[in-house]
Amino acid sequence: PTERRARTQAQRRATDTIFAELHDLLVAPLGTMPRAAPLILAPDGALADLPWAAFADRSSPATPYLGQRHTLSLVPSLTILALERPPVATGPPLALGCADAAIAAQVNAELAAYARIFPTARVLPHARNADLAAARGAALLHISAHGRLNPQQPLLSAITLADGPLLLADVFNLDLTGTTLAVLSACETSAVAPLGGLALALSGSFLAAGVTAVVAGLWQIDAEIARLFVADCYSALRDGATLTTAIQQTQATLRDSGYDHPYYWAALQPLMRTADVRLEPAP
Repeated sequence: PTERRARTQAQRRATDTIFAELHDLLVAPLGTMPRAAPLILAPDGALADLPWAAFADRSSPATPYLGQRHTLSLVPSLTILALERPPVATGPPLALGCADAAIAAQVNAELAAYARIFPTARVLPHARNADLAAARGAALLHISAHGRLNPQQPLLSAITLADGPLLLADVFNLDLTGTTLAVLSACETSAVAPLGGLALALSGSFLAAGVTAVVAGLWQIDAEIARLFVADCYSALRDGATLTTAIQQTQATLRDSGYDHPYYWAALQPLMRTADVRLEPAP
């Protein structure tokens, strides 16, 4: 245990150093920003693959992380902010799950938490591709399943559903216009292939299908973190918080609960068409 603890501490120091260097390189040149001011980022290429909330300012030891000092919105480009937003969908929230034995407990826990927070939600634990194709009109979409990035052929990146993979190429053919938020609780759904940028990430494909905001995983998501994130973030959204505030609050809760390594609390990152979103009250 002593050796393992020492190794973990060494890894943490190395991680903190990397995030501090990224802050010095990419954020510090922007100069002093008003504390708590919303920050909108349009990262390109590999920069979109970085957990911006975890960038650490060594001159601010009490609140070192960028995600502590600012709410963060990631957008594919700043020009997208000028586009007119389509009418907001008002259908019941929808949750789609698909699990093998390895992640069955995680998926079931997420879907159960979702149903408690949104009692009117449709919850499909053995979702098929056709269920997602028929999802237009859902105000909120949650998908809990295996995700896989194909870096060589990003159009073949996929989320595994009950009747087979939902390919990134297939998502472009969906019509999810008006859905306020899609949460992809699956590994590597926000990861960016070397070629194509955000347009060929699974998160970007859901934006292209019409979703206003997507929250997706940058790497393999710890099962307990996924469950806690769902419970805390969705509860905040239900109670009226904006998405960026809900994420910021959830990340703080995770850090305060002992999950203070960025691997845990910074795994899920938002990508949006707008500076922020808020769920519309149920009709």
